Amino acid sequence: MELQVTSSEETFFRIFYDLEVFGVPVYYDMARSIITFTRGDNAACAIHVANIASQMQLVLGTYMDNLHDKMIAHSVWLSKVQGFQAWGIGHYDKETDKWETFDGLSGNQVLLFQALDAFLGIEQYLAPRDMERNLPKRQREVCYAFRKHSFRRSLGQADMHDKNIVEIVRSFEEILRRLRVSTSHRNLNSDNTDARCSCSAQRIVRDRKPIYLSLRLNGCL
Repeated sequence: MELQVTSSEETFFRIFYDLEVFGVPVYYDMARSIITFTRGDNAACAIHVANIASQMQLVLGTYMDNLHDKMIAHSVWLSKVQGFQAWGIGHYDKETDKWETFDGLSGNQVLLFQALDAFLGIEQYLAPRDMERNLPKRQREVCYAFRKHSFRRSLGQADMHDKNIVEIVRSFEEILRRLRVSTSHRNLNSDNTDARCSCSAQRIVRDRKPIYLSLRLNGCL
C-alpha cells in the first residue's frame, strides 16, 4: 500500500488515541475540582482548574496540529482512510413516509470533547438521540455527572474577594480562550462568551475541516 495512505491513516487514528491519552489528567482534574469546590476547598479547586487550563494547549494541539492536508492527504482521505463507518446510513420509515438518516462515526463523539462541554456547563452539542446512538452508556454517564455538578456558572454568586475564586474564574476564562482560538477562523458575531467559543468543545472537530468541506461529512469530521 502507498506510504501516503498508511501515513495518513496512522496520523488520523493516532489523533484520537492521543486525545484520550492526554485527556486522562484532564478528567482527573475535572473530577477533583468538582469535589474540592463542593467541599469549600477553593485553594485546591483553583489548582485543579488551573491544571486543566494549562493542559488545553497539549490536548487541543494534538488535534489542531495534525488535521490538515500535509499530515492527512485529502486525496486519500475518503477512499482509503475514513472508511464507510463515517458515511452514515438510513432507512425509509413507512409510518412517517420519510427517509431517516443515522450519522456515522464522528470526531465530535470523542469522550474528551463531550466531557469538556459538560464540565464547562456549555449546551450539549449532540442531540440526546445521537448521544444514545453513538456513545457507550458509561461515557454518557460520565458526561451527565460532569454536567450535573458543573459549577462554573455559580461563580457569579461567589465571593470575588477570595483570591482563590478569582484564580478559578481566570482559569475558566483561559480554557474558554483556548477553545475560541481553536475556532477563530469562524466568523461568530456574538456577545455571548460561550457562543464566541463556538458553543462547544466538540465543534472544534466540526470546524477544523476546511480541506474536507466538499465531502459533506455530516457537518463534522
